[in-house]
Amino acid sequence: SVTLYPTTCFSSLAPLSNGTTSDPKTLFSLSLQVAMDSVSNLPSLLPKTPNDAVVAKALSDCTELFDDAMDRLRDSLSSRRIDDLKTWLSTVLTDHETCLDGLSEINGTVAMVDELRRKMKNSTELVSNSLAIATKVVGILGNVKIPRIHRRLLGFPEWVGAAERRLLQDGTEAETPDAVVAADGSGDFKTIGEAVQAAAKKSEKRYVIYVKTGVYEENVVISKNVWNVMMYGDGMDKSVVSGNLNFVDGTPTFSTATVGESSCLVSFSSLLIT
Repeated sequence: SVTLYPTTCFSSLAPLSNGTTSDPKTLFSLSLQVAMDSVSNLPSLLPKTPNDAVVAKALSDCTELFDDAMDRLRDSLSSRRIDDLKTWLSTVLTDHETCLDGLSEINGTVAMVDELRRKMKNSTELVSNSLAIATKVVGILGNVKIPRIHRRLLGFPEWVGAAERRLLQDGTEAETPDAVVAADGSGDFKTIGEAVQAAAKKSEKRYVIYVKTGVYEENVVISKNVWNVMMYGDGMDKSVVSGNLNFVDGTPTFSTATVGESSCLVSFSSLLIT
């Protein structure tokens, strides 16, 4: 009665639990295990890359989304907060739907989308089951020893450190930037993309980018290998980032974001992103 897909839930968990445990923490861990196994197989279910460049890009977006889904499931394994668990698992389901949406908006892909949705059905149901179990755990926290910590400081999640919270709340004037972006050439870089490219990969040290007054017409991609980026400007009416990719020109909606990031710990302050 906890999940929308009880048959899938029972058939996937019973062999692993030997049908003898009803402990919610154990069942949740097992549900994550089977969900990760299924999601990890999703890239192999995608159609072979077609000659159509737009469809090929949408399928590439799906691969990126499935990779992100696996990261979010790994985050769920290490998280000890119910709210964060629910956020990560909801994101995984969103990644599934975003993949299908990107293909659905392209003419002539109805059959492809229907077939892919059918292949993704098991994965979607398994992740939904994990989310349902996690949600149910909220009502029995005292029994599973997962602390329910109320959010503080404007509701920042636990992975935003105290220093970053203070900077985002109180301003960044005292923060010395690692890179200065200025459209007029007075900084270290003329584009935000160049500043992002200069960041060290997988660094645990915060990398601060200061974007000076100006309009930056670019689409910025922050890859998952670039961590701990903080970007701030001179104000929402002064430092403006405006992308120019759109679906009409052949770019799938997922890839049209002005600032696209699949990275860890990316934060923004005093910037207008359009």
